[in-house]
Amino acid sequence: MIFASTATFALMHILFHNWIAVALTFPGGIIFALRYCNTRSLCISSIEHALYGCFLFTIGLVQFFYVSVV
Repeated sequence: MIFASTATFALMHILFHNWIAVALTFPGGIIFALRYCNTRSLCISSIEHALYGCFLFTIGLVQFFYVSVV
């Protein structure tokens, strides 16, 4: 079940139109799936996702996780 959740999470990031986003979100998906299994709290997993997302934007990986519509 953890692998299915991780694969789905990674594949949802295909909308960013690059394979790097999918590859980098796979390990994150494992972390979030394990956190959910340990806590049974989607809220905690969501907060963790937000914190890691903010961190990736802060260190400059925004070009892999943001698509401009303009």
